[in-house]
Amino acid sequence: MVSKLPLTIILLTKGRTKFTQRWIDYMSEISFSSKILICDGADDGEVKKIVDVAKKNTNLDIDFYQHNTNSGNEAYFKMFQHSLENVETKYAMTCDNDDFIISGSLKAMVACLEDNPEYISVGSQILNFQLDNFSNSHHGKVLYFLKPYNYFRIHEPFEDLELQIQSTFLKFQPNFYNIFRTDALATLTRELATLNFSDLVVMEFYIQLRAASLGKSKVLIDHSHYLRQRGTSSQSQDHIFSDELLKKNLPNDVRKMANKIADETDSSKDIYNIILINYSRYLSYFLGQTVLKYRFKKLFAIKQFFIKLTDFSPRFLNPIYSYISQIRFLSNINSKPSLREELKIIKNLLRN
Repeated sequence: MVSKLPLTIILLTKGRTKFTQRWIDYMSEISFSSKILICDGADDGEVKKIVDVAKKNTNLDIDFYQHNTNSGNEAYFKMFQHSLENVETKYAMTCDNDDFIISGSLKAMVACLEDNPEYISVGSQILNFQLDNFSNSHHGKVLYFLKPYNYFRIHEPFEDLELQIQSTFLKFQPNFYNIFRTDALATLTRELATLNFSDLVVMEFYIQLRAASLGKSKVLIDHSHYLRQRGTSSQSQDHIFSDELLKKNLPNDVRKMANKIADETDSSKDIYNIILINYSRYLSYFLGQTVLKYRFKKLFAIKQFFIKLTDFSPRFLNPIYSYISQIRFLSNINSKPSLREELKIIKNLLRN
């Protein structure tokens, strides 16, 4: 469906082999021709079996590396670093096995990087979907496409560095799934392996802030290259922030992040303290949510009810919500035949 590009898709996995099987089935269905590099941290041989079958029965160009990340985040960061050390193409991007690549937009994103050497990464509008009322499932009967992420920073970094940091923490916008120049992403992964954050959310913030110090990034808002499944991540499964706070060394993570970004930033401003202040503001939201959930249970229940009415739709509203949301979503892609075709393939695959 898309010609071979100087791009490597990096799939970092651990377990959840049925999601990996689904991901490979999709990439085969769209005849993906660029390089795929799969690193598995489960060390049980199950993903290797899937990859061996795919290499035998499909035309996918896959390299596979076995790791063992059972010891925690440090092993994961080293696996991430190792994956970039084995990329031979000019560009690279990461992917999760519960998500999908929308390949029709990759050519435009790579072309943007080719035409603009000052840019180290390019993203596009990331779409979202859920199965069977946000179940943690690889297939389902009821599929909803959800609204895309909001985008606040089409071009980064801002001229005002303090505003850039503030926006990064208070207006979340993913860049983890951007297409990066391989050397820039390799720099990020080497630093992650050294810093070894205990919290993966801090890792994402670090990537956003550090990328802004390495070069420019851009979002092609008229394109969509990535589709995320909601409800399947560890953050979605009964995540209790206060419990996580005790299990991890979050204060040390934030100080390490602030120190490193300050060291790598050419600015007269006190970047270290600006990061701490804005992370504290971000943190206040989650602490407020935790207090609301456990001290004001009825108020929290009312809030959750209204959330479900709008974005999460309880089951009794499924037919109405499904009709309205899908009409709205499909009307937005009618002018994009390549996107429409790939979403059709995904819908058929998810319902098998």
